[in-house]
Amino acid sequence: MKTLIFSDTHASHHLNLAQLALLRRVIHSADRVVINGDFWDRYITTFDTFVKSGWKELFPLLKQRKTIYLVGNHDIRESIDKRWRLFANRIEDSINLTIGSTTYHIEHGHGQAYSFNFYYPKLTRLFSRVYPYLDKIEQGGHVLSKVYQAYLRKAHDDHELLSYAKAHKQKNLWHVFGHTHMQRRSVAEHYLNPGSFRCGVGNWLIIDGDGTSTLHTETYG
Repeated sequence: MKTLIFSDTHASHHLNLAQLALLRRVIHSADRVVINGDFWDRYITTFDTFVKSGWKELFPLLKQRKTIYLVGNHDIRESIDKRWRLFANRIEDSINLTIGSTTYHIEHGHGQAYSFNFYYPKLTRLFSRVYPYLDKIEQGGHVLSKVYQAYLRKAHDDHELLSYAKAHKQKNLWHVFGHTHMQRRSVAEHYLNPGSFRCGVGNWLIIDGDGTSTLHTETYG
């Protein structure tokens, strides 16, 4: 069985057809899917709008792949209703998957690493008014896009997640996080992060039936 793990698509009602096409192809190649948080983004859209948008084209395929949906900090449980069942078979905060001789502990990572919206909720509510415009800049070809993405890479440094994985390291146990948008494998810490699937770059993780893990990257658009 081939397990696909991806995170941080931050989907909204603004549909990127190239992003959707690549994600469909990647999902189609897997036997099982884990969405590791921030599938959609409550600061850009509503769950109602999201499930009615063009993203619904992926929902039947995700259901066929017995998708496990792990919530993140941009798609918290309180912002979701029972329609998560349209695209997933299970909804959890974290899971352990034993594949081959390796156990993968998978969760989004906002509980272990800095998250602006949890530390500064009032500022986040103010910031959310301009977030849709920043999202357009980040996704588009605007000259500010590279500047904004560079800021995000700096702000989303994953040293906290690496430190957490190292502190909880066990033989045959790996931690798989998202949240930072940074694709990384660290053998020393038993740490994996597929990276984000947005802004023209699709990143994902494949775990084969023998427990072997492989990170993938492909541009789109």
